Amino acid sequence: MPHDTHNFQLEAISHLLDNDDMLLLTATGTGKTDTFIRTMHVIRYLTENHASAPEGVSFPHDPAMVIVCPTKALEEEMELKMRKAGLTAVAINEDTVTLFAARTCDMIFASSSERYSPALD
Repeated sequence: MPHDTHNFQLEAISHLLDNDDMLLLTATGTGKTDTFIRTMHVIRYLTENHASAPEGVSFPHDPAMVIVCPTKALEEEMELKMRKAGLTAVAINEDTVTLFAARTCDMIFASSSERYSPALD
């Protein structure tokens, strides 16, 4: 993950911390994945350091982020990037759904083509 943070990443993180819905559209390779990573690191920090959180901002004790990806290949690529950034992550698809059933993690990736699976019950 690069050390510099782009303005659009800071803006996205700010909106997410304000509990705003948002749609992030940027070109391939410009830092969308890094935005997810940075956001989760901020959320985890604020979860552990409540006094640092802006007024009215709170998160669950054990936060998780769900990211829907268009392909299994992208899920797997992002899962590796998240792990390298010190986050726990799992890609859920028809090849891995039964392995996921009892795991907890920071980041969850699912392909947009996935359907409900009884293995998640």
